[in-house]
Amino acid sequence: MWAQEDDDDGESDELKYMMVELNYIRPKIGSEKVFIEAVKKHNAKYHTEAPYTGFLWYIRTGENAGWFVWGMGPMIFSDLDDAPGEGAHMEDWAKSVVPHVAQYGHVENWVYKDAWSYSDGKSNAKQIVWIMDIQDGKRDQFDAFMKSVTCIRQKKKNSRAGRVHLPARDEKLRW
Repeated sequence: MWAQEDDDDGESDELKYMMVELNYIRPKIGSEKVFIEAVKKHNAKYHTEAPYTGFLWYIRTGENAGWFVWGMGPMIFSDLDDAPGEGAHMEDWAKSVVPHVAQYGHVENWVYKDAWSYSDGKSNAKQIVWIMDIQDGKRDQFDAFMKSVTCIRQKKKNSRAGRVHLPARDEKLRW
């Protein structure tokens, strides 16, 4: 079964998940500002509409500190089939962004977990992203904990969004 097909309960899987694609990129030392501007211009030209909306994050702490994450989404996995690619799109990336890249890292797909997330509907310029490994056999316990945290944040009308994404490999998606 593919993500956009109906399953036995008659619901379309595309309504059950949204994901983002994340690409880790390390700019050349001293070229960070030019890299950021080049990516912003590329995104403004080729990545302004869903599901191919582009964004750029800087990783401040942890083992990937100093790297940037260029992302696209939200989308479902099959949207990648029609993502911008060859031609003018790729030529623009090669001409404007690649000269400022020192290294490309790994690519990941992350799935949005609505039940564990909270947002007041406002856009935040900065985000805090936590990456956690959930111990085998503890998923149900963690699920209950995150739902409690989300409920408290909703009741208190917390102004800081808490959007939770999990690695796609950890979710039971039917791609």
